[in-house]
Amino acid sequence: ICPACAMSRSAPSCTAARAYARAAVQEGAERLIAQAGQIIQLGASTTVRILSPQGDTSNWDNNASSIVLQIIYGDTEIMLTGDAPQGIEEYLVRRYGETLESEILKLGHHGSDTSSSESFLQVVNSKYVVVSAGVDNRYGHPKPQVLLRAGAAGAQTVSTAEQGSILFKSDGKRVWLE
Repeated sequence: ICPACAMSRSAPSCTAARAYARAAVQEGAERLIAQAGQIIQLGASTTVRILSPQGDTSNWDNNASSIVLQIIYGDTEIMLTGDAPQGIEEYLVRRYGETLESEILKLGHHGSDTSSSESFLQVVNSKYVVVSAGVDNRYGHPKPQVLLRAGAAGAQTVSTAEQGSILFKSDGKRVWLE
């Protein structure tokens, strides 16, 4: 779904967003607008914590209005950052500090140098970072300096461009790559 359509409070304008909206209506799904501070209980031991965005994002840059969330399963965490830029990451570090620590981090913006700041990577302190990018994409993602920052923070990098689908498993105490 394109970010502009996903953020729209009106009818979506792109084909994928329209199809998604139709399917949600047919399914009877409740539409939630993600806002920082929301906690969604998915089961007895799994929650989703929305970290960003905060407030009305209608005038924000699409990337800055990306949903940033942390999935918590038992004692393990996964951080998903969308295309959030470094400015949002720095805000998250100031606001949430050590609670951002997550075993898995999906690198922001496909490994673009607009995301994955050194301080964010240090605080999140992931065992694994995931790059979601296509092979030989026209943007050159992931950027080498981002991979260097992730490595310096002690994370093992895995990439969809190199491995295709990536599967992690967890028992709620630890996480491992399959």
